[in-house]
Amino acid sequence: MAHDDLAIMYGKRAQKLDLYRCRLKPDAFAALIEELNKHKDLVDIVLDLCDLRKIPPETLTQFFKELKFVKVVSMRCAKLDKTSLEGVLAGLKGNQRLISLDLYSTSLNTDNVCSLSACLATSFSLQTLDLSGNSLETDAVKHLCTKFIKKSQTLVQLLIEGISIEPEGLKELCGCLGDCESLKKLSLANNLLQPDHAVEVETLLKTKTSLELLNLSGTFPGEEACAMIGRGLGANKKLQTLLLDGNKMESGEFGQMAEGMGKHKNLKTVSLGDNGLDETAGPIIGACMAASRSIEELNLKCNFIDAQGVEGIMNGLKANVGVKMLNLRKNRIAKEGAMFVAAYLRGSPSFLEELDISSNSIEEAGGVEVMVALRENKSLRKLMMGDNGLADEFAAAVSLTIKANTTLEYLSLENNVITNKGAQIIAEGIGLAKGVHTINLENNAYTQMGAQALVHAVLANVRVKVVTSEFKWFVTSLG
Repeated sequence: MAHDDLAIMYGKRAQKLDLYRCRLKPDAFAALIEELNKHKDLVDIVLDLCDLRKIPPETLTQFFKELKFVKVVSMRCAKLDKTSLEGVLAGLKGNQRLISLDLYSTSLNTDNVCSLSACLATSFSLQTLDLSGNSLETDAVKHLCTKFIKKSQTLVQLLIEGISIEPEGLKELCGCLGDCESLKKLSLANNLLQPDHAVEVETLLKTKTSLELLNLSGTFPGEEACAMIGRGLGANKKLQTLLLDGNKMESGEFGQMAEGMGKHKNLKTVSLGDNGLDETAGPIIGACMAASRSIEELNLKCNFIDAQGVEGIMNGLKANVGVKMLNLRKNRIAKEGAMFVAAYLRGSPSFLEELDISSNSIEEAGGVEVMVALRENKSLRKLMMGDNGLADEFAAAVSLTIKANTTLEYLSLENNVITNKGAQIIAEGIGLAKGVHTINLENNAYTQMGAQALVHAVLANVRVKVVTSEFKWFVTSLG
């Protein structure tokens, strides 16, 4: 990097310096320090995937000392040895503006964490710390807890994903988090959660009154661990977001946890994507939804839920006035499942505002039923139906629906098989559309003839935007 590159790339009032994957040499790094003196507005620096091992530690110290106003430092997957990390930490020591530090996969060990903890103890501003992807042994976790976390009054978010944490280390961590009143978000994703670990999570949920988000994705809890977490959820009163994606839970295991979710009074977002949940999970999820009065967003994408499972979920939604977003993308609901979805949307009252049923092989008949139901629906604002084999019969139903429905704003129909005929029919509906603002028709089967019909429709109704990339066209409203 040349001496003037920073000024050329970022301007005199740049706020972010992105050195992602730059091959930084010592002389270039020294020149960069001189340039930093001219840029007092830098608040965000990215050194992801940079090799800092060849930079003299005193140069690194000087560099980070010059970043007097920096608030965000990211060094994800940066190559650091003990000497270079010491240089970085010496430069950050005492920084009272730093609010986010990302050290994901930087080969931290117990010795390094001791130095890191001592450095962070001098900062009274840090809000987010990411130590994921490092092998943190129990001693390292203890140092972090005693030197920094217990004393911090500003730490809001802690990410320690994929660190292979030991039960004793998790016990130490959960114990000290109870003393950190500022912490609201905790991610333990991609750590194997055995019963010895889960008992600590249960205790944390029962005692940690400020925790609002907990990420347990990729932790593969078994039935016993799920039961413990469920009990913790049942006793918790503050948690708002629970992420459980990629755990491959069986319905029986999930059932142990779902009971606790249903009892929770403040839980708003639950994510259960990519868990292998099948039709037997539907009634369990439905019962959880019926019992809950707080859940607003439910993510079930990439599971094996079929029509029977969808029936159970929809029955639960009928008793829950709070759910506003439901994601069923990449399941197996098929035409029969779409009929249950349509019945729910047609029913009164319906409170759902966003629905994704893409990639479910619902076929034309299922798609038409959903469109017909929407003519009576007054709540749904966003609907995704891509990759479902929908063609021109469905397009005719779409045309009639967008003429009648006044609340639907966004409709995604990408990756279907709508031909020129279908595009022309939808275009006719666009001309008289009352509520819809955006229709995504990317990657369908129409040609330029169909695209031209859509262009003319948009010109006639400038409120509507049509997205199509088939011929690199992006047709947008003129208003």
